Amino acid sequence: MKKDISNWYPLCVEKPRGKFVGHNATGHLLPCCWCENKDDPEFDPLLQDHLKIENVDGIDEIILSNEWLEFVRILVEDPLKAPKSCWKYCGKGKGFKIKGQELYK
Repeated sequence: MKKDISNWYPLCVEKPRGKFVGHNATGHLLPCCWCENKDDPEFDPLLQDHLKIENVDGIDEIILSNEWLEFVRILVEDPLKAPKSCWKYCGKGKGFKIKGQELYK
């Protein structure tokens, strides 16, 4: 897949948010439901035990963790290093819709 930065629109950090956090069966918060992809090792830092929902006092501990902040930094400042799943869903510029909203034209 060709990564065209002009079509880059990470839905988990852009506003209005078309997507927001999801969670998986192991009890981890994920930037969105599309992040459940074992072929993307870039998500591994977000799947550490200390970031499980059961191991924190509040969700802010997870989304403000160094791991999550680094993930967001990559999406915003260095998107060519973003996971394949992010590029598949947030980098196509293909005119797909989420909840009835046209995101790309």
